[in-house]
Amino acid sequence: MAEVVQPETRKLAAIMFTDMVDFSRQMGVDEAHTLRLLALHNQVIEHAVATHQGHVIKTAGDGFLIEFPSVVHAVQCAQSIQTHFHT
Repeated sequence: MAEVVQPETRKLAAIMFTDMVDFSRQMGVDEAHTLRLLALHNQVIEHAVATHQGHVIKTAGDGFLIEFPSVVHAVQCAQSIQTHFHT
């Protein structure tokens, strides 16, 4: 009997990693304030990821590892996040 070979499944994705600049230093200077900023940071990231069809793979402290179905979605998400934090 011949073995049935399943076709290989491939998936294209764009991966983005975010993190707060100087998070550890900021924690040393003013932990309470930095934790409030982290909560805001996380809300902004999570909203932008959902809006741009992303999926959070993992979080670690102040960092997010995110997967998107295309580069376009990832770039638009990054632009949205940067715009929010620069205004």
